[in-house]
Amino acid sequence: MEDLNFSLLELEKNPRFLLEKDIKQVTISDKDYFSDKSRFLKLIKIIENEVPQVHFTFYLLPSVLDKDVIDALSTIACTLQFDFLSEYLTEKRKFFSKKIRMLNDYGLVFGFNIDSSDFPTIKGFKNVLDEAISYYPNHIYIENQNLKPSDKLSTQDIKKIKELSFAMEVFYSFGRAVPWFLASIQPLRLRPSQFFSDFAEWQRCNNCSKESNFLPEKVSHQEIEKMQLLFLKLKCEEKHLHSIFLPLKDLVCIHGAFSRSIFEQEDTILELSYHPEDILSPMAMDLVKFTEEVCLENHKIKIFLTDFGPNYEIL
Repeated sequence: MEDLNFSLLELEKNPRFLLEKDIKQVTISDKDYFSDKSRFLKLIKIIENEVPQVHFTFYLLPSVLDKDVIDALSTIACTLQFDFLSEYLTEKRKFFSKKIRMLNDYGLVFGFNIDSSDFPTIKGFKNVLDEAISYYPNHIYIENQNLKPSDKLSTQDIKKIKELSFAMEVFYSFGRAVPWFLASIQPLRLRPSQFFSDFAEWQRCNNCSKESNFLPEKVSHQEIEKMQLLFLKLKCEEKHLHSIFLPLKDLVCIHGAFSRSIFEQEDTILELSYHPEDILSPMAMDLVKFTEEVCLENHKIKIFLTDFGPNYEIL
């Protein structure tokens, strides 16, 4: 894939050059540009009318977001990216939470960038990771290059942060786990950082850690899904929660198949232990209660992509 740089003025004047050059993804990181609300809204309207098939990634400040902007963004194919700052844990927590809640209400896709050097202790890093995951981001990118040993951060701490970051990247971001991740750890009574620490240990034992040169971008999503299910089954057994694994497995597999229908244009045949309508209902977000109230009902389904998004049929 080749990178092509161009100005925003060029994009505003002639957006259809993207189609002429067969450009399918565009990233815009000029945060000053987005501070001009009227110009930003005008650009979104141009994208909607002229190049709706192109996917845009916008690097934004949360202050840019209001109802007008979010309404407009919901009309185009886009991902929003934010730097997750230390102030979002303290004085600006309420402000940031309100903005992100609006994105979730609209179903917009967003992710976070975390610079681990902004959080000078391993405890601080774990806290920010736990907080970030609680907002349901689609993905998280962690920058560890600026980490240096200090009186608060040992060389061993830095190693643990890097292992934890890689574990999160594989399991959560490459594993496309956002629809079900918080539901999976709630009955396990684990914070995200502890879960990913345990997964990092599992990776070391199974030759898929960073040290073993495992590259998640080089393997299929199905391979990562197999790793997720093996580890989740292990954690359920450790916590004596054998009963929740079947609905959890259905939850992981059906959402994974939905994602592959979009990104890989791949149809999937699944054998489920529960009716798909039950697995896709809000009830499945409480797995313990789900197993108590919903009956086992084996189904074979086919998941495929339609003009309106992923769908399924019972075979």
